[in-house]
Amino acid sequence: MGKPLTTPNPMPNQPKAEATPRPWTFNRVKTSSGQCFKLGSPDQVNGHYGAICIYDDSTSLNPRKRGNAEADAALIVKAVNEYDALNAVAEAAKGLKANIPDFDCIKGIPALWDALAALATLRKQ
Repeated sequence: MGKPLTTPNPMPNQPKAEATPRPWTFNRVKTSSGQCFKLGSPDQVNGHYGAICIYDDSTSLNPRKRGNAEADAALIVKAVNEYDALNAVAEAAKGLKANIPDFDCIKGIPALWDALAALATLRKQ
């Protein structure tokens, strides 16, 4: 497991908060008006504390939106669990650029740089 994720600190005299340890998972939980997708570590998801919840309480009212909350939960969990791999790709790409002349001329490289810039911004947070 790589370096823990941190959040910007709105209170400068307090230590930065660290993200929940990975890997993350999610479970569907029925609620009185629909369902909730609990995200976090297995202890959080299977327990009663600290999980992130995405509520989907309008499943019977808006059939077009059915499945969006579950897809969003799966995407968030995948992004959190793939964070180290994304960082490894970013570092590898930097090495390629430093060692291959005209690397920016290769088809698809501008999109790669855009993705790496977005990742670099995320890493600074």
